[in-house]
Amino acid sequence: MLTWIGLFVGGTVVGTFVLTIWVFWMMLRGVYWGISSLAGVPRQGRGSRATLRCPQYRCGALNLTEARYCRRCGATLKPVARAQWARI
Repeated sequence: MLTWIGLFVGGTVVGTFVLTIWVFWMMLRGVYWGISSLAGVPRQGRGSRATLRCPQYRCGALNLTEARYCRRCGATLKPVARAQWARI
């Protein structure tokens, strides 16, 4: 029969193991990104969507093209013209 102390020790061991793996993974990822940035390899990821800069002076935040307002200063963004396709 497991006691409360046994459950506590088991949970602590499992939690420590998971945390150690996570920290090791983050360190490896940081080293990889550092080496790849020194080598000039562009990083893929969340920034791959189309963006536009805020037109406000001193803001210049990157916003998604679908955004109506700037995420930093709240300025109104002009809608991006989309291509119109004619149905035949």
